[in-house]
Amino acid sequence: MTEITDENKLVDKMSDFIKQSVLGPQLQIYDKMPLNILSDPNTLSNVAPLFQNQYYNYVYKALISKSDHFINDEFEEMKSYTNHGTFCLINILANTSFKISKELESEKINYESLDTYTESIEEQIDDLLDHCRHEIVDDLNHECIDKEVLETDKLQDIFFFQFG
Repeated sequence: MTEITDENKLVDKMSDFIKQSVLGPQLQIYDKMPLNILSDPNTLSNVAPLFQNQYYNYVYKALISKSDHFINDEFEEMKSYTNHGTFCLINILANTSFKISKELESEKINYESLDTYTESIEEQIDDLLDHCRHEIVDDLNHECIDKEVLETDKLQDIFFFQFG
């Protein structure tokens, strides 16, 4: 049995946040696109990351302005398990989310209904998160110098998606 440590709690919390940040854009796409475009593998690899990029810029701005209680509470809980700062955590979360999004396989997605679509994507996300837990731990294996590098006067995007 695995010992429950602050590191395990942190990685679990980060994994939950990552799962929602990957799943959310997928559900937005399902809601907005016709099936022939939705089921095209290029949609999964090119459109979803744009939504995800937009989300992480929103998260960053919400943390600066303290405008979203859910996001602020999530980060406060994550920080309660570690000495890492907000900027460090958001970078690890975003990078892991983008990586997982790129690894989703469109041929494993069931487009029959929103429920089957959601379930098939969640299964992939869960599998990918299980495989990258050690990478999250590795990413946390450093000493943060600046715990809070958030620029409170600059509400500009910090994440940018590039095709390719």
